[in-house]
Amino acid sequence: MTDSEIVNKPFHYTSNPSGIECIEFAEQLNFNLGNAFKYLWRHQLKGRPAKDLLKAIWYLEREQSRTGPKFYTFDTTVAYFDKVQMDEDLQSIQLAMRLILSAASVTGTLADLVGAVACIRYHMEQNGYTAVE
Repeated sequence: MTDSEIVNKPFHYTSNPSGIECIEFAEQLNFNLGNAFKYLWRHQLKGRPAKDLLKAIWYLEREQSRTGPKFYTFDTTVAYFDKVQMDEDLQSIQLAMRLILSAASVTGTLADLVGAVACIRYHMEQNGYTAVE
């Protein structure tokens, strides 16, 4: 892999079999939600899943206290997200990602963020992620 590919197309963001890249979603979200989405997307690909999941929770909890405008509709974004292929054991992470997309939409609520955090915590518990590697 060339230096340019390492920077512009890193494996941990471009490896989904669908060909869809993480940035296609993250750039649609605000800073906190985009970062949470990014950490969920890559959590199994960089060798430190617990750390990435805890970072996602941190950004989601930070977003819970923030107010601001929401710009896009959930239906069009989630229809595209449904093309992303994830392993069956990642259903709770996929649900968390859908909830993040929902939270950022014009109809999103605080409950979406709380639900995303709960999904991540459930995944961590199910996989024995108790400490940051």
